[in-house]
Amino acid sequence: MASLPDVAPSPRPPALTRPGVSALLTLFAAISPVMPVRAQSLDDRVTVAGRVVDADTGAPVADALVEIADSWKFAYTDSSGAFVIDAVEPGMREFRVRRPGYADRTEMHEVRAGAAPRLELAARPLVLEGLAIQTARLDRRLRDAPYEVRVFGRAALIRSGARSAFDFLHRVAGVQFVPCAPNDATLCILLRGARVAPALVVDDAARRGGAEELDRHDLRDVYRIEVLREGATVRIYTTEFAEDLAVGRRWLGPTLRK
Repeated sequence: MASLPDVAPSPRPPALTRPGVSALLTLFAAISPVMPVRAQSLDDRVTVAGRVVDADTGAPVADALVEIADSWKFAYTDSSGAFVIDAVEPGMREFRVRRPGYADRTEMHEVRAGAAPRLELAARPLVLEGLAIQTARLDRRLRDAPYEVRVFGRAALIRSGARSAFDFLHRVAGVQFVPCAPNDATLCILLRGARVAPALVVDDAARRGGAEELDRHDLRDVYRIEVLREGATVRIYTTEFAEDLAVGRRWLGPTLRK
């Protein structure tokens, strides 16, 4: 009988930024004799602290993704609906907000020192109810699995600070990835001392990409990850698929397919 452990949310990670950009700008400045436009100084950038609330009730919306368009800046809201994004260039910026069970929202706000944008999301009650029902169905499919199963829901995923599904499995879930053979770029997992190519299932359909495809799944778009047999099988459910399940546009198979 497989156990479904509760995964306690870890502290909300700081907003992530695109790696290497500062180093690239420094190099460009060093080799360019003339800069026609002054680059935005880090001293000019501000911290944006705002809230996401339900458009109808005004209640805080937790675990909403807040992104600033045309940048790599994003953050998730905490239990009070609050979010913080550091080092944002001042001026009018497009904020994009999304959360499963709510309609996506895009708003323009002025970013300046002391500004605290209030972003509203409109709930979709039928989707919220459907997500709860389908999550329970996914759990029931796993209860009779004859091997160890670990389940990571969206709250655990977004609070991990991981960038991709591969990053999460490797750094947080502790799945041991190793080369399938010496001097081989293909990755396997260690299962009881043996090297095994991981089986990947995305949105209830088998995929051939293995560990390499795991790295292409941005964790912002993932709703749930199931790790079976210490990583020999990994099942990913995207947010889009989960919401389609919730409203009956997609269906789950009656049994768990390996």
